[in-house]
Amino acid sequence: MLAVSWDTVRMFLHILAATVWVGGQLTLAALVPALRGLGAQVTRAAARRFNQVAWPAFAVLVATGVRPRTARRSESSTQEKRDSSGTRR
Repeated sequence: MLAVSWDTVRMFLHILAATVWVGGQLTLAALVPALRGLGAQVTRAAARRFNQVAWPAFAVLVATGVRPRTARRSESSTQEKRDSSGTRR
């Protein structure tokens, strides 16, 4: 059985949110020309429904993307504090 860590869950959620956000935008971009023929109200309704999914997905994307950045910064600052022999100063 595969071991599941918090980093794995975070990465899964990050990729899922990115897929929903970007995929939804591409789908909506392809649908808008066809929806315009049905009226402005239909286009607005589709955009509003997409926003109900897109903004939460974007929030998850940002929230799961912050952790790796802060972790990398702390790792790099720890590496800078080490001298060539591998011991801390």
